Amino acid sequence: AQGDLFLAGRDTSNRSAIVTKLSAGGQLSVDFGNRGVSAVPFGTQGQVLDSVFVKPDSLIIGGFRTSVGGVSSAPMLAKLRRGKVEFIQSGLPKGFEFSSGACVAEQTDGKILLVASLTKSSDNNDTGYQYVVMRTDSKGTIDKSFGEEGFAYVNPGPGSMQTPSCHITQDHRLVLVGYHYTFKLGYRIFVSRLWL
Repeated sequence: AQGDLFLAGRDTSNRSAIVTKLSAGGQLSVDFGNRGVSAVPFGTQGQVLDSVFVKPDSLIIGGFRTSVGGVSSAPMLAKLRRGKVEFIQSGLPKGFEFSSGACVAEQTDGKILLVASLTKSSDNNDTGYQYVVMRTDSKGTIDKSFGEEGFAYVNPGPGSMQTPSCHITQDHRLVLVGYHYTFKLGYRIFVSRLWL
């Protein structure tokens, strides 16, 4: 409804990301999840929610799970309808092991994009982060017709890529904005545009 609020966070005790829905008056919405609260099990005790895409009938959330107990860090995508989880999908392509930051967007045809900052090394200094874009259909199945087996890569060279933000333009292109860091040059704003 108009004026509803969504709060996203994490609960380390049950290894879940948490989404809470409030009415415009600040009351928990009983028609959402369990009396206004929905738990999204990403699978480790370290959960971070970075992006919530609000639709009239559902929510698309993006974040990442941290590396805990031998479980790899990975960007995560989930879709909720009335607070019930419809699907959860990991956005970690082969060869990558460390993630930080994520954002989500939806195309007009219902396909969903998850953008994350990934590297092939757990050393997050100047080891070569990339923005990795994963595309799924509306049910969370990876769209292997997109990029390389469902993933597209944006690599500006050695350095750390962090804090992505993404937006789909009217001419069906994905715009990514974040920052690129190297020890020599420091922080620089990074912008990239991809055809979808």
